[in-house]
Amino acid sequence: MNRFEVLQRFAGDARIHRDHAFTFLVLVEMWLAQGQPDQFTPNFPTLHTLTKARRSSLYHWLAELEQFGYLSFVRGQNQYAARSVRFTIARIPTETGEGVLAS
Repeated sequence: MNRFEVLQRFAGDARIHRDHAFTFLVLVEMWLAQGQPDQFTPNFPTLHTLTKARRSSLYHWLAELEQFGYLSFVRGQNQYAARSVRFTIARIPTETGEGVLAS
């Protein structure tokens, strides 16, 4: 599934707001820049800057994207602990049975 197909899927989901879609696309670009690991830790100050969101709004959108099944957001134990993201949407099976996000 490519980025356009993900956007089409977002367009068909009445729960998704444009801020969800933009946040998800920024996360995908950050994930691609980190080499497409299974789970990654985004640079949250950069994410705040790129999405132009308040911290509470951004975490709210991430929690909703997780609730809707588009990604898995692992919160840190405290404000200093690392937070990470794992994508659960747009996974296509490979020969080994693992899923990868198509770019």
